Amino acid sequence: MGEPIGEGLTAEAAEAMGLPVGLPVAQGGADAFVGMLGLGVVQPGQLGLITGSSHLHLCLSKNSANAPGVWGAYKCAPLPDLNMAEGGQSSTGSTLRWLRGLLGGDRAPSYAELDAEAAKIAPGAEGLMAVETFQGSRTPITDPLARGAMLGLTMRHSRAHVWRAFLEATCLGTRAAIEAMVSAGHSAKEITVCGGACQSDTWLQLHADVTGLPVVSNMPDALALSECIFNGYPSHCTNITPAFTLPPPCTCHNSTKNLPSPPTPLLFLDTNQIIGECPDGPLLGCACLAASAAGMFESPAAASTAFFRRARRIEPDPEAVRAYDQVFAAYQTCVTLTREISHTLAGVAGS
Repeated sequence: MGEPIGEGLTAEAAEAMGLPVGLPVAQGGADAFVGMLGLGVVQPGQLGLITGSSHLHLCLSKNSANAPGVWGAYKCAPLPDLNMAEGGQSSTGSTLRWLRGLLGGDRAPSYAELDAEAAKIAPGAEGLMAVETFQGSRTPITDPLARGAMLGLTMRHSRAHVWRAFLEATCLGTRAAIEAMVSAGHSAKEITVCGGACQSDTWLQLHADVTGLPVVSNMPDALALSECIFNGYPSHCTNITPAFTLPPPCTCHNSTKNLPSPPTPLLFLDTNQIIGECPDGPLLGCACLAASAAGMFESPAAASTAFFRRARRIEPDPEAVRAYDQVFAAYQTCVTLTREISHTLAGVAGS
């Protein structure tokens, strides 16, 4: 990834897009691979979490270890001399969207309202637990017939308990995936996250508490960041802060020797200006690939190291971690004991 392709943009493509003929074109990659660059995950022992309708767990290692339910390790992908292993959860944010719809349809409470209610509930949702495998399971057990579940419902449970149980379920599944990757010989000291989960402080804290790992998030609004990189000041920037100055363009690609110098200094949006925006790892990763192909950096990894900025680091709460150890054990037991039932019910549904 990040290598210049051919002689650059063809005349036909340039005319269609209104861009110069010969403009360098960078080799791209799968969204997850590109997203790792946008997360700054370029060293062994780092773990990236891309969140959205599903969760994707990505770690780099010098070991090419593998295990059932863990995809890879892929040698020299996406970076030379390293191996990438991948875990996944098929339904995470999508289960929350589904649940929110059930709670009110067009008049459903906002995600922020539901999070605020759930934050008042103690770890473990007062004995209510959910399993998030609504669309099958990927890691640690690959099972297309796995199904979602709720266990422990009583008359005292409210919608806040149900919402918290579903938030916790996605995090319990993330812990199961990470532990499978560690068992395969990989390591993870912290979780660097991008995507929809970054819009929820409650959900991010739960990821830290359930896994026992610190959670790191990127500078908000990678779209604005990419505009800063290639266009100077975006039109909507009114409050910007110098971050660093790019080094002179390298000469590793002859096709880029006549490119104009990049804007200096590179500027980032002030965090307070864009509260509520969520980082987009794959988008920032595309900027890393383009910067590398344009000769601004010697490699995509070097661009990633320069572009990635930690907005915040969320530490796990020790007391909550201890509580979730017990909940996680129950979650694992539930997944195991309901597997045969899920298969039977999938057959009844004809899926």
